[in-house]
Amino acid sequence: MNQEMVEVRTIADGFLNYTKATAISLNGIRLLCYLGILCQVALTDHSTRKIPGRYHIYILLIAADMVLTGNSDLYNRIPGAAAVAGPMLVLSILIPGAFGGGDIKFMAVSGFLLGKEKIICSMACAIMLAGGYCLIMLKCGKLTRKDEFAFGPFLCAGTALTLFVGEWLLSWYLSIIF
Repeated sequence: MNQEMVEVRTIADGFLNYTKATAISLNGIRLLCYLGILCQVALTDHSTRKIPGRYHIYILLIAADMVLTGNSDLYNRIPGAAAVAGPMLVLSILIPGAFGGGDIKFMAVSGFLLGKEKIICSMACAIMLAGGYCLIMLKCGKLTRKDEFAFGPFLCAGTALTLFVGEWLLSWYLSIIF
């Protein structure tokens, strides 16, 4: 059995067994699947500096399921796909190497899943987390200003952070500005 099928089977078996033991909703299953994918993306990108296309397809399938079952509308999903991925694409064209193609596709499908507000919050969290990491690593002498690092783990962490405390973060930030 190939690696992709083992990953899908392991995730599916775990969630099916979990849902049998507890009363979890379909949205809860989707969230757990997405969190599992986020973990895989972060680990894979950290070790290989690549995000395989299969993870984008998995996220897109979750989003499509939400749209097809009526739990979501396309009016927030389509702008969500472009809200962060579009500027990332433009930056990567203007500044070669700014973002990898896997990062851009990951944010596009995650934006389609989460919607415009949450994906923007996710990117803001990812930038702050990556900035903190860079400051610490520069101060310790482990990185130089010319070094590159995998951004996917920070995108995943920012997205997970948004899923759990995104509403609070947005209201806190808006209370500071206004």
